[in-house]
Parts: sequence; C-alpha cells; structure tokens
Amino acid sequence: MTLLERIITILVIVLGTMLTRFLPFLLFPVGKPTPKAIQYLGNVLPGAVFGLLVVYCLKNVSFLTGSHGIPEFISIAPVVVLHLDWGLAAPLIMTKCMKAPPWHGQSDKRPGFPHRDSA
Repeated sequence: MTLLERIITILVIVLGTMLTRFLPFLLFPVGKPTPKAIQYLGNVLPGAVFGLLVVYCLKNVSFLTGSHGIPEFISIAPVVVLHLDWGLAAPLIMTKCMKAPPWHGQSDKRPGFPHRDSA
C-alpha cells in the first residue's frame, strides 16, 4: 500500500466508525419514543448473538469420536456455573430475563468479597 492508500483507508475506517456511533442518535432522538421494532430487536438480538457464538464455537466438536466434547464441556461448565450462581453481567445481558442480583449497584456486597460496614 502506498502512503496515500493508507491515509484513505484510515479516513474511511474513521468515517465508518463515526457513522455507526452517531447514526442511532440522529435516527432516534431523545424526545421521540423508540419504535416497537427496534425495542423488539433490542430484546432478542443479545441472546441470539450469544447463541450464535456458542453454536459457532461448538460447530467442529465431534461428540461421537475422539474426546467426545469433554474438553469443551470442561471449559463451558464453570462459566455457566459462575454466571448462574453469582449473577454476573454476561447472563443478564444474554437473557434479559434474570432479575438483578440483590447486591446490584453495591459492588462491595457481592458474596465472597469482604464487606465494609457503613456506619
């Protein structure tokens, strides 16, 4: 790439990034209600994206030969247990149906962490 091509590439990337960052604010101003279709997509797409990522990560796993998916299960199980047990942010983002943990907004109140006494 020549220097001019590099500069043009960087400018196009900057322009594309700015467009994707500012376009939602132009299309959906603060004073107007968000369209129902966009609200629906906001509710279903996070879970769909994470589901797609899981399927993509497991697409080449053969449960009938070799290690039968045991290494993949060993790596997935602790993540699921941690997220379901402690209510970390990822499952809340993925499902949007789990209620906020009781210590939500109080970072020092999570189980397993030392608690500060507020006097």
